[in-house]
Amino acid sequence: MINSNSIAFDIDSVVADTMSLFFEIAEKEYNIKGLSLEDITSYNLEECLDVELDTLINIFDRIMRGDYDDYSLKPYVGAPEVIKRLSENGGQVLFITARSVGEPIHDWISKISSTPAGKIEVIATGSFEGKIDFLLEKNIKYFVEDRLE
Repeated sequence: MINSNSIAFDIDSVVADTMSLFFEIAEKEYNIKGLSLEDITSYNLEECLDVELDTLINIFDRIMRGDYDDYSLKPYVGAPEVIKRLSENGGQVLFITARSVGEPIHDWISKISSTPAGKIEVIATGSFEGKIDFLLEKNIKYFVEDRLE
């Protein structure tokens, strides 16, 4: 059995279906149609999507800031229930994200999981590389992440 205090989670593409939100914004605001998960073969989206770099940056900046009120960021099936169960069986549920701002996603996690805000901790590192320091500092043994590196 894994102690809930020794596990942490990434958010984007682990708990949050970020790419569906990305596709929705791309289609509705930039008239970019036909994008799918099968098109994504690299973390560098400019390498695998025929989308201007400025457009990619603009869309992801909005998503990372939580500036998508006209759209809906959805959780993956089962994620809210797992978060709720972990919060009821242990201390805080820890999320470590490469986002630069944690508050909007913290509020979203609390809302979708019906978990009190005080039972959720979001650490926004601002970069993928910055996650490791916090994982070590928090003595995390298990990290659920979508990026193999």
